[in-house]
Amino acid sequence: MNVVERLSANWRESGIESGDLILLHANIKSLYMKYRKLDYNLTLDEIIDSFLKAVGSNGGIVFPAFNYDYSLEKPFDMRVTPSGMGSLSEAARKRAGKGRTGHPFYSFSCLGRYPCQLNGLINTDAFGCGSPFDIIHQIGGKIAVLALDDQHSMTYYHYAEQLEGVQHRFSKTFLGTHIDLEGRKKERSFTMYVRDIDAGVVTDVNSMGDLLWRENLYKGCRFNEGNKLRTIPVSDLVTATSTVIKAGRANGLLYRIENT
Repeated sequence: MNVVERLSANWRESGIESGDLILLHANIKSLYMKYRKLDYNLTLDEIIDSFLKAVGSNGGIVFPAFNYDYSLEKPFDMRVTPSGMGSLSEAARKRAGKGRTGHPFYSFSCLGRYPCQLNGLINTDAFGCGSPFDIIHQIGGKIAVLALDDQHSMTYYHYAEQLEGVQHRFSKTFLGTHIDLEGRKKERSFTMYVRDIDAGVVTDVNSMGDLLWRENLYKGCRFNEGNKLRTIPVSDLVTATSTVIKAGRANGLLYRIENT
């Protein structure tokens, strides 16, 4: 069994199945160091290939390629703006080519068999209807997280918060210079559901992650145990988050208030 097959078997033990559409958040440092101790230089392509093998020929992997530099002075170029989410995400962006979405803060790179509507999608609202978050939810995708806690990975909570119209966040508009996959350049406005900083809102979601474990919604391993990969269907995460919000429990599970 080669390294791609070995890793793929690990990912399947944590809930990835053939035909899945996976949104993958990953920190590969510990994985890389594990194989270095075995005198093997694991490559980024081998890691990507292991996830693609886990989902099979009918599945796809969506990688966050988030970048927060958007402004009139710093254009977002769908063709070349790098991912700010680490080396694996950047390798996937380069490998995906035109398989990238175009929101300047929350863009994604897509590999394998993924929904065609993600190809070149320019959604003006980060989390709203027609966004990659919405598309992956509607199609029945899963989230996979490797070696990261919820605080540093689970952006999907904000999608659920927007669905429920929480009071601790609001929609904010950002104007900047945007360049699409065909090289067309224009000033464009995009929106994002942001936390209310003036009210002292601080994102704090690890307790929500603990709740998902207690309710047996996460499958696999905690971020610092075993193969370090956990998975959850998007629909389960959204339902659990919405239940918490409707019960008035968001403060303490999804955010906290700090004195300003």
